[in-house]
Amino acid sequence: MSRINLFVGLLLFLLLPNLAQSQGGTWTWMHGSNGTAPSNGDFGTKGVAAATNEPPARYQACFWTDTAGNFWVFGGVIPSGQGNDLWKYDVATNMWTWMNGPDVISSPNAAGVFGTKGVPSANNYPSARGYGANCWTDNNDDLWLYGGNGGFDDLWKYNIASNQWTWVHGNNIGTTPVYGTLGVAAAANTPGATAEVKSAWVDASNDLWMFGGQTGANVLWKYDIASDQWTWVKGSTTLSAGSYGTLGVESATNEPPGRYSYTRWKDANDNLYLFAGRDLSANKNLNDVWRYRPSTNQWTWVAGTNIGDDSGKYPPSKCKFYDNYVPPSRYENQTTFSNNPCAKAFWTFGGFSSYSVRNDLWLFEIDSFKWSWISGSDSLGPAGNYGTLGVPAATNMPSGKAGQSMWLDKKNNLWVFGGFMGSNSGLKLSNDLWRFEPSPGCVDFSLLSGSALKVPDTLLCLGQSSIMPIGTHNNISVSPLTYVSFNADSSILTFKPPVTTTYRVAIFGGTCKFADSVSFTIHVDSIDIVKLSPPFPLNLCVADSSRMSVNPLWTISVTPSTDVNYQSVGGNQIVFYPSTTTSYVIHASDAARCAISPDSLHVTIQNDGITRHIIPMTDTILCKGDTALYQLVQPVDSWILMPKSYTSFNKDSGTFRLYPLTTTSYRFTAIQKAGCNPHDTIN
Repeated sequence: MSRINLFVGLLLFLLLPNLAQSQGGTWTWMHGSNGTAPSNGDFGTKGVAAATNEPPARYQACFWTDTAGNFWVFGGVIPSGQGNDLWKYDVATNMWTWMNGPDVISSPNAAGVFGTKGVPSANNYPSARGYGANCWTDNNDDLWLYGGNGGFDDLWKYNIASNQWTWVHGNNIGTTPVYGTLGVAAAANTPGATAEVKSAWVDASNDLWMFGGQTGANVLWKYDIASDQWTWVKGSTTLSAGSYGTLGVESATNEPPGRYSYTRWKDANDNLYLFAGRDLSANKNLNDVWRYRPSTNQWTWVAGTNIGDDSGKYPPSKCKFYDNYVPPSRYENQTTFSNNPCAKAFWTFGGFSSYSVRNDLWLFEIDSFKWSWISGSDSLGPAGNYGTLGVPAATNMPSGKAGQSMWLDKKNNLWVFGGFMGSNSGLKLSNDLWRFEPSPGCVDFSLLSGSALKVPDTLLCLGQSSIMPIGTHNNISVSPLTYVSFNADSSILTFKPPVTTTYRVAIFGGTCKFADSVSFTIHVDSIDIVKLSPPFPLNLCVADSSRMSVNPLWTISVTPSTDVNYQSVGGNQIVFYPSTTTSYVIHASDAARCAISPDSLHVTIQNDGITRHIIPMTDTILCKGDTALYQLVQPVDSWILMPKSYTSFNKDSGTFRLYPLTTTSYRFTAIQKAGCNPHDTIN
């Protein structure tokens, strides 16, 4: 390596920690106040976008994304109380529009206008509310709202085109839940008045789902828009500590603890995901991840811990998915995911831990159930840095936040608005709007855009395999097909080439309804993984020995070490010569990259106690110039005599002579194939 290259390499090495902290992406303060004081906003003219418009500061508002990519926010806790104003943000113009509801600074805590149930009207709007009302964007691009602080069990629909609200279901006063029969929809069923329940999903059939809430129950509900009926789908109707079962194992008895819930993740198969929240049965924060599969009506604990107030574990660097590294426990974090149904990774940002806010940004991948820390601090109450409005900079960073609104735009940029913000010295309401642009060097955009094809591990040791999940598709093309295998439904490909090979995989149609292709080269290291073969033979007579070959580069340990010798006879060998039956554990490892799986071997070498020498014991004390003559008891098939100097052997007569000029250590091994004593050795 030249001195210049060496210097550049050293410089990069020294900069790596800082680069890893800054290259996850870039934050930009896009709109709103810089948080010096809670802002009352600027409503402007209803229905008219303007650069000066901005919503008042707010916390725990309802938020949606429409199919055009616009962001929507409703209500929440505001400086003067609670709001019921509806706003739209246009990403392309960077402008807010006050769309519906009262000017909440002038009219806080407004009672709302319910109108007639089921009838849309320009005069209708929901009552003011905050603290985690549930909100969905359905498959027809209508916005839905349920519950929130204030004792509501009313369900509302907002039609974007008409700019009208409809009171669809429930009561205009608070009610207790009516569960009905588990799994059976009924007109009388209702989740009841609830808040702190932002786990909202819409399935492919346009049904609305939600989980958890302030009651501490772990009930999962489904609302059928077509029939206007709720169904209690799963979970306990009372405060529940849940049942974790075994990590990664789906079971009918598994149930998440009841919680304040804030997750909005869903995969291409309509599976629902939960992350974190506050467990009211233990009064502790959580960092567990759960998956609910509607097709089986079962939960699986897939990641995180089952320990309340767990401190988590930040990885050594950002931008990489790690095993066994998880975010600290939290609640009132918010989550979002791509509108593309085939997205494979979900975002979460901030939240409360130990009654202080965080600004850490994480990405969770559903194929591996692993976390990647992308941006932000690992400390509590970070202050952040606004920089210049509208100007991206590596030093920009939001402060810690909780109860904020979050969206993902069509370019996979993440947006964060409002919430409680600040540091450990104090929290205040905010209306700042931030954009985070992930770095392509940090984030695999195929996880966010919904590409079903992700390049598998391309660096293998000889004998290893690489797995590529591809989902369920109508047509799959793999070229070449050599050393490729498919699972039962062809949703997983396994590559196990013995030499470096370039592959191309293409998919067409199926669940995700698009075509995708990718080419990659799997490089195979020819160094074999450490793999031990048992010694031979495993049945000995007295004074017999058993041998096994090992790679000279390996580090070997044998337990117990008695009656064991290491030799270099025709390649490195371990020789075992136990006088009684002995069980050994042989362990081999290698510092090379491909010895990533050190091997252990458990063997028992039997010794039946029978003595059957083919070499007689003879006097080994000579005078200088004398010769020691040995006569074998019986013929042999082959022999080894080391060293060979000053020796001779006559196989026909079965005699060998030793006539060293100085004291010398010899080893003579006679080998015959018959009987229980194929080897006999004299030292």
